[in-house]
Amino acid sequence: MKNLSKILTFLLLFYNFPLCAQETDNYLFLYKQAKNLENSGAIKEAATEYKRYIFMQNYQDVQGDFIDDALFSLSQIYEKNNQLDLALNYFEQGLSLSLSDENISFSKLEALQSKHISLLENKAITEKTSLDTNYEFAKYLYLDDFSLAIKQQACCAHLKNLILTNQWETLSAAFSTYSNDYPELFSEEDIQIFQKQLSKINSFKPKKPLLAAHLSFIPGLGQLYAHNYKDALNAFLLNGSLISLCVYSCVTLNLWDFSLFELSPTLRFYRGNIYNAQVETYEYNAAKIQEYASPLFIIISNANQKIHFEKTDISSIIEEYN
Repeated sequence: MKNLSKILTFLLLFYNFPLCAQETDNYLFLYKQAKNLENSGAIKEAATEYKRYIFMQNYQDVQGDFIDDALFSLSQIYEKNNQLDLALNYFEQGLSLSLSDENISFSKLEALQSKHISLLENKAITEKTSLDTNYEFAKYLYLDDFSLAIKQQACCAHLKNLILTNQWETLSAAFSTYSNDYPELFSEEDIQIFQKQLSKINSFKPKKPLLAAHLSFIPGLGQLYAHNYKDALNAFLLNGSLISLCVYSCVTLNLWDFSLFELSPTLRFYRGNIYNAQVETYEYNAAKIQEYASPLFIIISNANQKIHFEKTDISSIIEEYN
């Protein structure tokens, strides 16, 4: 009986081995099919095949050689479609798998972390949110588990985000800290310009849209307050002419023309004049902040170019699998 049991066990393993090999080949076929579809431009179909490949491997509790590449490829597809939530989700799954690989090279790990920072930054820009509340991003700023280049990239991304979200006091404190921690990124001239522009921003008194609306009761005065001289002249001539025409019709008791032809367009243009004055006030404020903040972006961009990475192109990492 013992010999019979051994023979049956051997036969079972013998017949199952080709099936397992065939199953692995099927997984590989799914991956190659997804890659071919992506290369041919069939992006939606490629995404479906990548998901099928990932699902089949997860369902069988198998971690194939291309699972992380499939996740990164899906992330790139969704990033190109501006679906940054999905792009981040798949990228972070791939990053988690890569971090568990003891044989991962330093340059590859650094490139993946660099791409992760870029995705987090782009998502914050798209949603106009602060990176300060993002735990994944905060790790790059405050933990010591990352390379110097990665921490420097995170600092530059943080500074840019603070500008975009108008957090001027936090920006001043953060820039002071980062310029001390990473003196190679910012020159003395950069520091002086940065502080000078911040001083301009902090002393800038924005125009008040409500005041612009009140001033617009005199046609063109609200636009003049918003420093839009061309629109101020147009509003004064157009609305002034319509109002004068209405007044003349009332004085001459030409109420028929006044009620049918003059009152409605006058009120419509008058309301538009008040609304436009408020809009132009917002635009003026935004333009002035952008004017003062523009040198800050240039300084941060120049600092980014000083950061040294061994490898930063995520596409070159994915090509290693092909």
